[in-house]
This record gives sequence, structure tokens and C-alpha cells, in this order.
Amino acid sequence: MPGIEKGHIGLRHGPTLAASDRWTALFKGSGGHGSMPHQGTDPTMPAAQFTIALQTIVSRNTDPLDTAVISLGHIAAGDKGALNIIPSEVFVGGTARSFKPHVRELMERRLLDMAASIAAAHGCTVEATYTKGYPATVNWKEQTDIAIAAARAAVGEAKVDPNLNPLPGGEDFSFFLEKVPGCYAFIGNGLEGGDQFVHAPRYDFNDEIIANGVSCWVERARGELAKRQG
Repeated sequence: MPGIEKGHIGLRHGPTLAASDRWTALFKGSGGHGSMPHQGTDPTMPAAQFTIALQTIVSRNTDPLDTAVISLGHIAAGDKGALNIIPSEVFVGGTARSFKPHVRELMERRLLDMAASIAAAHGCTVEATYTKGYPATVNWKEQTDIAIAAARAAVGEAKVDPNLNPLPGGEDFSFFLEKVPGCYAFIGNGLEGGDQFVHAPRYDFNDEIIANGVSCWVERARGELAKRQG
């Protein structure tokens, strides 16, 4: 993981990575000529207001002690070669992140309600969706305790952070943790290039950390064997 010291191990009990959802909203109006906007319905207005209003779900609807993120990732409308034309459709879409189920439900409900009400206020219609993706990655207590002990045995206590801050990224390992007890941990890729996250085009895996990762698994196996033999 970029941003964590090379070969260090970071993990935590409970929510570790966020639920990762996607949302879309297609605002529809009649469009028209830019010189005579009063003769039609303009979907750019509700789309713009919706984009700004989305942030109030986090700032005004979500408990300040909870974490929520809603980001716009795509917006499309009109023709760059016809700047005097009001488009008949505007598409916006993005991502939503949360750690708690009730926050996830809140964001879905408020986003869909907000899209419908803002569209109606402007005499437009909207087709809005909220699609749930990965659930939050939630580590189990017993398995996390075991992983912490194995990591300390492998790399030393000074190189293990058992209280790593949760990250708003998403991870499909979360589906396993919903069914089977386990723990998701990070191994540090180094502080250099910390701005290049794992999906960034210049991300470079540090081969020097492989030995520490293998050592953690070896210590985990040793601990389990000792427990069974003891």
C-alpha cells in the first residue's frame, strides 16, 4: 500500500475499507435554443443544482461522527460544436462510499429523492439509479488479533500499526468477510510515491516488501500449528 512505510504492516479491528457504490442521474427536458430558453425546459439547471446539493447529504444529513463520501465522476451533455443549443438531456454519475449500513441506506434514499424533487422543480424528469457494489470490509476481532500477533512476530512490533485509519477505497474481499471470519491487512509499499495509489498509472509495486509479506503468512501458520499441537 503506497503511503505506508516499506515493509510495515497496517491493519485494524472492524471497518477497514468502505462500501463502494455507484450512482447515475439522467435529467431530461425539451432542450431548445440558447437565445430563447423560455420556450423549453432546460435540464442543465436541475443537473447543476443536483450536483451541488449532493454534498448536503454528507454535510447536513449524515451524522458528523460517521463517514460518507459522494463524488461526481462524469458529466455529459450537449455538443461542443453547437454551443448555442440547450441540450435535451444531461447525464451525471459518480461514486458513494460509507462504512456503516445505515449511512449507506441514507445516501441511497436521499440521492434518489433529491434527484426527483430537483428535476420536478424545473419541469424536467429524471432517471436516477443507485447501485450497491462492494460492502464495507469489516475485520473480525479474533482473526485480527491473530493477524496482529503474526505480523509482530514476522517484522517486529515497531513495524506493525494495529490501529490503521480506515480507508474509503473499496475491496471485493469484503464479500468473503461477510461469510467467513477473517482479517484484511496492508503491507507498506513505501512513502515515496505515496500520491500514486494502487490504481494510478504510475503505481510501482515494491518487490522488496515480498519477504515481509511471506514472513507474516509463515508466522500465521506457525501459530496455528503450535495451537493445534499444544
